[in-house]
Amino acid sequence: MYKIFSASIGALSLLSAGCASHIPPEDIKPTRNAIKSESNALITKMSSIYPEVDQKLSNSAGFATASMSGVNVVLLGGGYGRGMIKNKSDGSITYVDVKRYDLGAGLGLGTYDVLAIFDNQDALQRYKERNWRTSVGAQWSVNDAGSSAYTDVWRADDDVSLYVTSNSGAGAQGSARLVSISTNYDLTNTGLGSNRVANINNKPANDRSSSEDPKVWDRALPFFAQDVVEQGFDLPLPFGVSIIYVQTEQAMTLRDLEIGFNGGDKTPTPFVSFSDNSAVTYTPQLKLDAWLFPFMNVFASVGAINGHALVNFTLDGNGIIDMAGANCGRLPIEPVCAFEDKSLTVATPKIDINGVNYTVGTVLAAGWNDYFFVLPISYSYADMKGSVTKGDVWNISPRLGKQFPLQGSQSIAVFIGASYLDSRLTITGSVDVPGTGSTLDTIDYKLEQENLDKWMALAGMNYNFNREWSLSVEYGQKSSDKKQFISSLNYRY
Repeated sequence: MYKIFSASIGALSLLSAGCASHIPPEDIKPTRNAIKSESNALITKMSSIYPEVDQKLSNSAGFATASMSGVNVVLLGGGYGRGMIKNKSDGSITYVDVKRYDLGAGLGLGTYDVLAIFDNQDALQRYKERNWRTSVGAQWSVNDAGSSAYTDVWRADDDVSLYVTSNSGAGAQGSARLVSISTNYDLTNTGLGSNRVANINNKPANDRSSSEDPKVWDRALPFFAQDVVEQGFDLPLPFGVSIIYVQTEQAMTLRDLEIGFNGGDKTPTPFVSFSDNSAVTYTPQLKLDAWLFPFMNVFASVGAINGHALVNFTLDGNGIIDMAGANCGRLPIEPVCAFEDKSLTVATPKIDINGVNYTVGTVLAAGWNDYFFVLPISYSYADMKGSVTKGDVWNISPRLGKQFPLQGSQSIAVFIGASYLDSRLTITGSVDVPGTGSTLDTIDYKLEQENLDKWMALAGMNYNFNREWSLSVEYGQKSSDKKQFISSLNYRY
């Protein structure tokens, strides 16, 4: 047997084991127990071979163990397995998966055990983080003798002691290695859940969250996550990126009309009535979000606004004459006098709505036994082009729903709710007025447009492919005056 005290980036990757496939809930506890049992047996075996192991373990910040299998055929090789990292300071156990890819000369097939002992917390934390690692080294093993050796041309991390021993097979190889290490969140008791909001479950003792291992949240956000998971809550992944598409159709009300003639100054106009005004917008968006606190998400998005608005209003002819200061009882008769005792209906062509909208907001949310309540609150500012000069939108959308687990880590959530939307646009433009004479060719206008119905009912669903990816759709409506469709693709990490 060979004693190896230095650890390289590539060699230490072998301490974590396994293929990262989903583990059924009923297999989680037996798998944990099997890994712990293998770990205890591995440490006993290493202690009998290397006398210094017991002393190093007692002085260490923690250790890692794994049983790996691997193969190498001429130029290509690889290995996989599943293992655990034990942090002695808080008693936490992190179960990890590893995949190893080799490129180099060699031939071999077999299984081997790995024990890594960490001198300090920094060394331990480095290898708990998900990462890709590379190294160049050599390895040989002889099963009948129960011996193995591992050495690296490129070494790092002297604060780790690594021990490797062969269990079966034989081989020799020299290669460059690429190793992927990741936490197995099915097995590791971090408090990471499958719901999209903080959720507490009162489930039987054999449920996934049931474990004698202490919960240790291993991410920077949300703040106070450790306190919450210790109370029994599971939390979603803290960061998200979403691609969103929103289509809105709604009746609008108009007010505060100002008009002018032929490019002149605009004057407030009380002698006006409005009818049949609406707006249709299409808004693709990119959103970034983070769970700042366990029950509070914050987000920001940017998107392009496209669509059109219909503006129709009727002016009282005598009011136009008074505003123009014309005297229609004397000669020569001014062109504006053509409106005397009449009304002028202004039906503008479709007004294009184009611009960029910026949104910031927060989501207050919590769940219990897979039921959940969310309350998004957002403010959007639209930087518009053309005749629409600016826009502001406030949105509040309480929702209540339930998530239904499916196969593996997949699930589907359905919800109902309501949406309060307050949309305001300032619209400017001009329209030709035929038949009024050469001195009155156009009416210039400026007005405020606001959505008529603030509230509408909504329903939707969210399909979770896994903890990272999800797809959601939502539809809301109030009679024929307001309709809204929203779809989004979300990635969490």
